[in-house]
Formats: sequence, structure tokens, C-alpha cells
Amino acid sequence: MTPLTGVPIAFCVLYLMYRFVGTLGAGFLVDLINVKIFGQYLIPWLSSLMAPIPYEMLRDMFIDPDFGIFPTGVFLALGLVTPVLYCFYIAFGILEDSGYLSRLAILLDRVFQKMGFNGKGIIPLTMGFSCVTMAILTTRVLDTEKEKNIMCFLLLLGLPCAPLLAVMLVILGDMPLSATVTVFGLIFSQLLVAGYVSNKILFGARSPLIMEIQPIRFPRLSQVLSQSSAKTFHFIKEALPIFIGASMLVFLFERLGGLDFIEKMMRPVVCSFMGLPEKSVQVFIKTMIRRENGATEIQHLSGIYTHVQLVVNLLVMTFLSPCINATIVLIKERGLKTAASIIFSVMLYALLMGGVINHTCRFFGITFT
Repeated sequence: MTPLTGVPIAFCVLYLMYRFVGTLGAGFLVDLINVKIFGQYLIPWLSSLMAPIPYEMLRDMFIDPDFGIFPTGVFLALGLVTPVLYCFYIAFGILEDSGYLSRLAILLDRVFQKMGFNGKGIIPLTMGFSCVTMAILTTRVLDTEKEKNIMCFLLLLGLPCAPLLAVMLVILGDMPLSATVTVFGLIFSQLLVAGYVSNKILFGARSPLIMEIQPIRFPRLSQVLSQSSAKTFHFIKEALPIFIGASMLVFLFERLGGLDFIEKMMRPVVCSFMGLPEKSVQVFIKTMIRRENGATEIQHLSGIYTHVQLVVNLLVMTFLSPCINATIVLIKERGLKTAASIIFSVMLYALLMGGVINHTCRFFGITFT
């Protein structure tokens, strides 16, 4: 808990937790379950099973790779969210049972007081750089509704998940250092400002950090694994019907022309106000469906952008509405009304920020070349 030694130790612990949850959970296990088992075996088997169905739309409702009930409703919940959540519960349980979590929260509490939550907020903030969906789930460690709402707002507003972060680093690596400083400087500075402003305008009190400081000990792994399994099963039991229902609604919305309508509506704002190429519209739509899709698309199209346009596009992708998975989890955790308010605020902020950065760079002749 002493800052001189506690801060370096905290960074090491958070890095190990990030590697365990992000690399093992979101990397290896997700690739094994979602990509290989579901993608290579179950989805082709289901496709062949449903091939005799004479109605194409009915078949697609179940097996469409972008919006089908099985690929996006069942398999993403079981193959993407479940392994990551299970790894998080194990890592969090080890920190808690070992007695270190209380020390970490106390060490960082003063930093986060101004942002409206206590030291336990370091957990979802760290996890947000791996997967925003997972990070929203970890806001359960916070105590009050105000703290959870502020944290969800910050996660959606300014944390690039691992796939997007990886693409950002690749694209920015070919640009001057000033572009990297601008992008990440704006991301981190607006997190601090947004947290401070949210703390002032939202009703409710920040809970004091009252934690029992347990003695440092080796965690009881059998108990940690048992509790983690129970918590993960309980979540899937609640969340799976929500994922299935949401995938059906998005599928019908897309087939009725809703996504095409959104693309036409966004084109004047994206092209005129933010000064981006027309293809940026499809980048943003794919980002809202799955951030991995948006990240892949911007990397593929990066050759048609100027450096200023790349900076604007990367920032808007970071600030933009979360992917479908994160949206579903946000609604489940915070309720429809609160989730809609957060998403609307984040989307409006992203569009305004894109326009401001575009016109500021033009006014001062900034080109990042």
C-alpha cells in the first residue's frame, strides 16, 4: 500500500491479470471454442442441417454469420463471453482471496475519487483494454449505481478493446509520433475529464472504500474455481436468452433495410462534417456490429485516407457506440433506459469530436506528415 513500492507492484499484478484474462481467456480459449469448435465444426454442421429448409430468410435467421441466432446469439455468448468471464472470475477471485485486492483498491482510491468511484474501479478500467463487453461485466465489483453508470460511460466512451488497439498501433506506427501522441493523449485526457464531469452532474454518492484488509496468503484455488464456475453459470443462464432475442431483432432490422437507412443518414455527417471518405460509413457500421470487423476494415482501407483522416477515424471508432455484444451486456447490467442514455451520449460525443478534430486540424494546417 506504500506508493513507492505499491505502484510498481500494482502495475505488475494488473499486467499479469490482463495477460491471464486477455491472452488466455480472450485469446486462446476464445480462439479454441468460438473460432475452431464453433466456427469450423458446429456452424458448418448446422448449415448442412438447415440446407433443406426452402425459405432462405428462415435459414439465415439461424445461421447468418453476421446476425444469425446461432453465430451471434448462442455461439458468441458461449464462445466469446463465457471463457473471458470465467477467466476474469478466477483472476478476481485470486486477488480477493489472497488479500491483495483490498490493498490495490486502497492504493488507487485517491486517484479515482475525483472521477466518482473508488479504488476498485481499476479492475474494469484495466479489463476494458482487452474487451469492453467483459469490462462492463466487471463493473459488478463497484458498490453504487452511480459508480457503475460512470464506469460504463467511461468504458464505452474511450477505451479501445484489444483488436482495435492492435490495429491502431499498426496504423499509427507508419505515421509521425505526433499522431500517436494526439490519439492516445485525447483518449486518456477525455477519460479524466468525462469522469470528473460525470461525477459532478450525476445524482448519487460515491461509496466510501470500506474493505477488510485480509492477511496476505496463498489463495484457496479449489474455492476460487468453484465460485467462478457458479458465477459464470448464473450469468449464462440469465444472459443467453437476451443474446438470442437481440440477435433476432438485429437480423430483422438489417433485412428490413434498417442498416442501409442508417448508412445513408450518416453519409453527410461523415463526409462533410468529419471530412472522411465515403467508405468510412461502412467502417463505422461494422465497428458497431463487431469492433473486430471495423478494425479489419479500417486497416484494409487505410491507403485511401490522409493522415489527418486516419487520426479522426481512429478516434471516432474509439469513442463510437459499442459493438452489439457490449450493447446487449450493457442493457442487461444497467437497464434499457440507462443503457440508451449512455449509448446516445457516446455516439453524439463521437460525431462531435470527429468534426471538431477535423476542422481544428484544417484551421491550423495540421497534417501529421
